[in-house]
Amino acid sequence: MSKFWTKFRLLVLFVIFSDSDQASTPDSLTYVAGVVEFNPPIFKYRNETSAPEYRNIIFSKEAEDVDIMVFPEMTLNTVLTTTFVPDPKLKIVPCDNADYEEFLSSMSCTARDSRKYLVINVIEKATCTNTTQESIGDPRPCSSNGLNSYNTNVVFDRNGAVISRYRKWNLFGELGRNTTYKPEYGVFDTDFGVRFGHFICFDILFYTPAQEIVSSGVTDFVFPTMWFSELPFLTAVQVQSAWAYTNDVNLLAAGANNAAVGSTGTGIYAGKQGTIVATMTANPLRKLFVATVPKKGSNLAITPSIEENDIGSQDLFLKRDHIESYNTSIVDTSSEIVRETLCHEDLCCDFIAVIKNQTVSGNSSSYTYRLTVYDGNRSYSGAAEGSLKICSIMACTNATLASCGRVFTRDVQVENTFIFQDILIEGKFRNSGMLFVMPNSLDFTYMPVKNSEYYLNKQEYINHTYAQISLTQPRANLLTFGIYVNVLNKTESGDTASSAKLSLLALLASSIFVLFINGNLIR
Repeated sequence: MSKFWTKFRLLVLFVIFSDSDQASTPDSLTYVAGVVEFNPPIFKYRNETSAPEYRNIIFSKEAEDVDIMVFPEMTLNTVLTTTFVPDPKLKIVPCDNADYEEFLSSMSCTARDSRKYLVINVIEKATCTNTTQESIGDPRPCSSNGLNSYNTNVVFDRNGAVISRYRKWNLFGELGRNTTYKPEYGVFDTDFGVRFGHFICFDILFYTPAQEIVSSGVTDFVFPTMWFSELPFLTAVQVQSAWAYTNDVNLLAAGANNAAVGSTGTGIYAGKQGTIVATMTANPLRKLFVATVPKKGSNLAITPSIEENDIGSQDLFLKRDHIESYNTSIVDTSSEIVRETLCHEDLCCDFIAVIKNQTVSGNSSSYTYRLTVYDGNRSYSGAAEGSLKICSIMACTNATLASCGRVFTRDVQVENTFIFQDILIEGKFRNSGMLFVMPNSLDFTYMPVKNSEYYLNKQEYINHTYAQISLTQPRANLLTFGIYVNVLNKTESGDTASSAKLSLLALLASSIFVLFINGNLIR
């Protein structure tokens, strides 16, 4: 045997054994996940993408042992670099394939060369003809240019093959994006014995498709997002951790990073065990967060990493819920024990809070608090309607309702005049659809209360659901604490969703929107 073939064989064996050492297997009780918080670059040219920056992260030393890596929504390409994505059934490897845009080919090669599962989010283009519409039973007409555009997750296996594709179903004001006529369900299997479901951003607030995948028995999820955080109930990590807790699933969430539009929030969550790692930051950030994730059913305890937070309220744009329609009552801090029942529409909530006053410096400011109850509908910036039931305590910067859901600026020294020694909130929620009962909390660092510091109890009956949440450790830095119930309903077809690509004017508006939220400048 020649020296060349001897060296080649040794190299192959080295690669095989190296991969088997670092990659988790079906017998492993854990797997290694990586999620990326990513601030997109300023694009100078029309055909530019973030693929080079993605590759640098994937081949970084921190990523060496990662089995599966997730990148956020809408940070890779723009409407000027849309790409075709192969049907996962075909197991196509786009690497060095001229049928696909160079950046998609590059990501396929990167998955193969790094031997990792990669999940990316792209703006996809797809051919639309009368024949293709008829074949899938879609009565909607095609656009005049014969192309549809989707917000799409793409999953590569360790060989660089596309093994899953999901086109976003619940769009959030995404002009120029289309939906499929019926919802797709993104699910894929891995060689380390874990089946994943995946969905995108706004999907997390709806039954279809995310909750349907949970109902099918999938216990691990991938979640690319560009979240626009909203006080007091819907900031990014607040929602991610609550969703994972209520479903008791592993959730790998990768967040886009753009403080100007309130986008940040990345984390890895182990269901009711709690957060393994998470970040909320107002600083431009491109960082990989790595964690060892216990497989569901392994009964292994998590090893939480240090949560990373660097937020000044004037640096991060935060939306605010329209809480003026909620029924609220100021917490009376002159009494050591607060007891009150508060109602709105068909919902009544019971509140008990034990308060201990504390001494603060004379030049500091303190939050006031309101008991809050709501039973009704809400609009999500006009993109969709939802139905909510809420029993909560929320912070306000002064005694007015208008100050609730707002925070003090960074230059203000904040010291609350009292500590919540204990909080108990109970609600009896009428069953009007599927009730998704979540714990909902937030502190001054824009992180939720740790799972070990509260207890949520839920009991379901024929006509109503009873829920109770209690604080188990004293807290002086709460912004929100309570029960948040999302009423979920299944949707089956895209009769009201756009199919054909919009007019040139709408496409231009879409381009401006995408470029703005990505912070990109293209010349």
